[in-house]
Amino acid sequence: MRHLLQTAAVGAIAIVALATPAFAELVVYVEVSGHVDTFSTSADSLLIPTFTLDGVTVAGEEALAIQGSSGSADILGDSVLSVTNTTGAAKSIEIVVSDTGFNGPVNAYAAAGSGTWQNNVSTPPNTITMNWYADSADGQGGIGGATPGTDVNTFTNSATSALQGFSTSASGAFDAAGPVSMTMSASYTLKGKGVLLNRGFDESLSVVPEPSTWAMMLLGFAGLGYAAFRRAAKGRALAV
Repeated sequence: MRHLLQTAAVGAIAIVALATPAFAELVVYVEVSGHVDTFSTSADSLLIPTFTLDGVTVAGEEALAIQGSSGSADILGDSVLSVTNTTGAAKSIEIVVSDTGFNGPVNAYAAAGSGTWQNNVSTPPNTITMNWYADSADGQGGIGGATPGTDVNTFTNSATSALQGFSTSASGAFDAAGPVSMTMSASYTLKGKGVLLNRGFDESLSVVPEPSTWAMMLLGFAGLGYAAFRRAAKGRALAV
């Protein structure tokens, strides 16, 4: 009997392992005026030490991926303490963050991003474009030229003062039945001695119940509440 139980337990674990996709690779791709550096891990978080690429110093870069479960969202996030152009020349910068193997099914996305420009003293101004992608094909979007999938949200901001913050958030529909991937990108110019502080963005995919599902759930809760009330009333009557 014990052997049968152990065999059944091992089989159940194997089925769960097959049914739950694993993260393939959490990747942070950084390009500065044609110079490229890539960081990756098979774990769910990636902390990158301070580094300088073509005169641009990136400090405090950290990416993470959270594998959702029933009732919780799949999440991809990335933040950086500062990106500083140490040179006197303008630099074009692109940072792409991507991971695959997130749980499905999903029918909704949410996206957010923020940051603060500092030392924006030149014309034209520093400008950033942030994109959030979701891919039902579960590809490593945006890395190595791969198609990033559906562009679920785009945000652009231009600095108009020496010190200026920006933020955005959005949500909407995205339907996918199986494992999915998420990709986020930030493309911007950083003028000489310019700084981008506390740049962060995140994306999530989740299942949001349809209105009819909400109605059924509410009816179900109401029914449970009424049944509990009837039991309590009956108990009080018997006690009397």
